[in-house]
Amino acid sequence: MAELATIARPYADALFKVSTQQGADLSGTVAWAEELAAIAANPQLRQLADDPKVTDEQLFDVISGVAGSALPDAARNFLRVIIENGRLQALPEVAAQFRSLVNRAGGRGSKRIPHRCCRTGRTRDFAGEAFRPKAEPVGAARSVPDRWHPRRGG
Repeated sequence: MAELATIARPYADALFKVSTQQGADLSGTVAWAEELAAIAANPQLRQLADDPKVTDEQLFDVISGVAGSALPDAARNFLRVIIENGRLQALPEVAAQFRSLVNRAGGRGSKRIPHRCCRTGRTRDFAGEAFRPKAEPVGAARSVPDRWHPRRGG
């Protein structure tokens, strides 16, 4: 079986694309996506979903009934697609990837903040001379003490 991240990526991308095209409140979409993900992560619900006697409609009714608030139409449609495609186990990863997309679009993603010396242009002085490797002539023999020990270094 493919990794959950690989399975979840197209669903998260599609949810993000539809949400931005329709001008939906992305924070609200993140909220209901994470709520559905928390419900889908429940081991009892997963056991119910794996039962061949339970129909997709019954599973949908259980999940939407467990949800604390009334789900918007977009959430209901999204949940139906996830259930019909048998991807309920990937829903927590879909929500995580969707949140990541929303954060990146809003400029709040995980950005790499450079060290202050890099921002000021003082990169040469950061490490100092002590950490620079000393050049040895090519072919020079290294001297090893007679009683060399790896923990003591010499």
